Amino acid sequence: MPWKSQLAWTRDYRTTHNGTTYTLDAHSWQRSNGNWSQTDHWHLHLIPVGGDGTPDPRPVHRPLGTNSRRARRLAELLLLGWTPAQAKDREPGTGRDRWRSPDGDLVALADLLDGTASH
Repeated sequence: MPWKSQLAWTRDYRTTHNGTTYTLDAHSWQRSNGNWSQTDHWHLHLIPVGGDGTPDPRPVHRPLGTNSRRARRLAELLLLGWTPAQAKDREPGTGRDRWRSPDGDLVALADLLDGTASH
């Protein structure tokens, strides 16, 4: 079963969830060593209510990667209450990354992104 989005995204990468509008924006980011990334990464930003529509410059989460389709899916998971699991919670045997559902269940990220597991 392919990924089925639960949020409506506009062509300019905006969505509204629970009355709050967010946007995905690709830009460089500063690494922990102080250097700036060479490649633009997608970041999720909040668009403040009552403002002029300009996104808050502070990302809601760490960079979501360089692929726009994958970044939109990761952003959707975040907005729906999913959280990345800790390294100790990787899938036994395969070591795949897992995310924690709002109910607390651990699910392999690859299964969420390809639609094998429902989000």
